[in-house]
Order: sequence, then structure tokens, then C-alpha cells
Amino acid sequence: MVEVLQNVFILYFLNGKKKLTVKLSITIFLLLLSVFGLMAQSPFGVSKQPFTEQTCFFELNGSAILPKVGFNGTGFDNAVSDHIFRKAFGMAIRWQYERNWSVAGNVTYRETGAYFPHNNNYRLKSNDINVYIPVEFDIYIKAKPRVKPPQFVLFAGPYVSYNIGGEMVADMLQQDLNEHNISPFDAGIEAGVGMRIPTFSFSHRSFINIKASYFYGLLNTFPNERVANEQLMLSSAGKRFNYGVRITLAYEMSVLKKEFNKFTAGGDGKRTYERILVK
Repeated sequence: MVEVLQNVFILYFLNGKKKLTVKLSITIFLLLLSVFGLMAQSPFGVSKQPFTEQTCFFELNGSAILPKVGFNGTGFDNAVSDHIFRKAFGMAIRWQYERNWSVAGNVTYRETGAYFPHNNNYRLKSNDINVYIPVEFDIYIKAKPRVKPPQFVLFAGPYVSYNIGGEMVADMLQQDLNEHNISPFDAGIEAGVGMRIPTFSFSHRSFINIKASYFYGLLNTFPNERVANEQLMLSSAGKRFNYGVRITLAYEMSVLKKEFNKFTAGGDGKRTYERILVK
């Protein structure tokens, strides 16, 4: 596998496609990092508090995004954008620190952009690899005895994005995203609320997660060197930044080993019970 990746890397350089190689390499690195993370145990150890024995979780997620673009110090500061929906999907690792606290690492393919119908029907679509590291605080909702309770979740943390493609489209003009019309990096903060709902699986080792969050970019997505273009809303001065709302649906499951253990109890020694041991 390593030799194949090396051959791909060399082939792109020989063909003069260095920029594509860098984007491909970053994408492969993040995916491999996520896989290696699955093999790791929680760095916080195993908590003795109720319902926190399963201290490491793997998540598959998908999102609907309502993205926006803001301008500052340009000729487009008062431009009004319309609603447009984009998508995101990826994976995450969550480490439970204690009953109410956990930290996660989320790697996703994410689409951002904007639509300005009154500015030459300008549309921006940016395809990014996004790394998001939120800290989560869980509030447990009262449940029946011996039943794992659902959790109300508050979360916030920083994110970093790297552009791997996209386009800008106006009435009579179209451009692929490149170093002349977008900065490759973006970073910001994302915060939100959600609900972690236990499934009906035996021992409650999995969850359905529903989350709503708001993200705000802190970096200027205009490149340092650019040519002003009114149709494509490119300004020679000022800043452009991303923000928006994301709704996420995810399935989360424990990655810690479990096994069944049988034992007898009762005065006659004839009653057999099963229990789950999580390691």
C-alpha cells in the first residue's frame, strides 16, 4: 500500500501536477490519521463513573449545510445572499473523559459557498477537507432505572479547512477555484447543541446523534494576489469570510472490546445469568 502511494506521488510530480499532489497527499494523510485513531485507546483511561466504561467511540456522520459568505471593506459589503444548501460527510473519534466531558476529532468533506441572485446570479462552491476538534459537555436526561439515559449535548471548538476544489459561476462567466481567487486555508470556530440518543442495541453501546451548530470563519478567504472582478465578486481590497449553519445526523458506536460472561447465582446454584464485560 505504501509503495502504491509513493508511485502515485512521484507520477503526479513527473506530470507537473504538484498542486494536485499536495491536496491529494493532505487528504490521504487525514484519512489515515482517522483510521489510526480507531486503533488507539482513550488517552484519559477508563472512568469508574456510571455509563462511562465505554470510553472511545467511532462516528459516521452526514450534514446539511446552509452556508454564507460575508464581505468586509469591499464593494460588496451590503450584498444580500440567498439560501443555498450544501453537504458534508465524514467520520469522528470521541474520547469520553468523565461522565459529563468528552473531546472529539472530526474529519469531513465539507462544501461551503454562497448564492447572490442580485449580483449576476453569482454562485460560489468551495470543496474542503475540514478538521474539527470540539469539547463536549453532556447533560443526562432522567431515565428509567438500568436504562442508559439520553444526553443533551453542548459543544464548541476550533476547525481548520483546506480547499481541494470548487468553482465560481456568474451569468456569463465561470472559473474553477485556484490560488488566484481563493485562499487554500480557512480556520474558525464552531459551536452548537445536540441530542445523543441510545439505540436499542444490547448494552447500549451505540447512539443516534442529532446536532445543530453555527460556524464562523476567522481567516480572509481572498488570496493575497488576485485580480478584481465584479462579476465574480472579487475585490482588490478587503476581506471575505465563511459562516453558516450545519445540521448533522450521525451514528456512533463504541470501539472498545466487549465479551459475554456467564455466571450462576441463587441459593440452588441453578440460575444462569449473562453480563457484558467491556475491556
